[in-house]
Amino acid sequence: MNDHAKAELAQKGFTIVPNVFSTSQLNELAKTIDALSMHSPNIRQSMDVFAIRNLLQEVPSLPQLLWQGSFNILLDKLIGYYYHAVKGIYFNKPAGSNWIVPWHQDLQISVDRQENVYGWTNWTNRHGQWSVQPSAYYLNQIYTVRIHLDDCDETNGALKVLVGSHKQGILADPDIQALDKTKAVICNVPKGGLLVMRPLLVHASAKSTSSANRRVIHLELTQSHLPKGLQWREFSHRWTKMDATNNHLS
Repeated sequence: MNDHAKAELAQKGFTIVPNVFSTSQLNELAKTIDALSMHSPNIRQSMDVFAIRNLLQEVPSLPQLLWQGSFNILLDKLIGYYYHAVKGIYFNKPAGSNWIVPWHQDLQISVDRQENVYGWTNWTNRHGQWSVQPSAYYLNQIYTVRIHLDDCDETNGALKVLVGSHKQGILADPDIQALDKTKAVICNVPKGGLLVMRPLLVHASAKSTSSANRRVIHLELTQSHLPKGLQWREFSHRWTKMDATNNHLS
């Protein structure tokens, strides 16, 4: 299964892996996130969406709950052992949400400061937090992992993707809109499963037409480090049993 997922990820730009997290693990993840104070500026709440940005910083105990068992084994196979998490977002598309995400690529990364780096554009600073569009080289080193806490299909806003579009590099918006959307694939992911994808894969999601929530933990993982001493704004090493042992001893 892992070999198939790795090949599919390289060729299609995404792969779906079911049954990675058990119901008890998902309940513990949801309980930990729900315990977070709602007063953080990183939390956005409306009729259509509930989102927590900088999730790895807002919930520092999360890596300990995530990086274990089947999740570790799968990611070691897909990415390689020496990876780290550089972004975490939690979001829920509530029942009946009319929130629509248009066709796009994920082009922004979060860093600690601004630097003059060749090929890096669209620097933005919101609430003192820097984001930038790096060159395609760095985007191609990132893996997006979406952990589904609920069953997800086209009725509650499953992602739609254009297979293989990650191979075309960074696309201007008119080029994205010109792509043939009739060949889009809907990523139905069962509860406890993963959608692993490349950021340059063109994707979108429709509004929810069901009464079901769509809770997702969105992680971005990479083995790469940034140029000119830049640091990822969020950073978490792969959690291991050795980490747990060291923390206990300290």
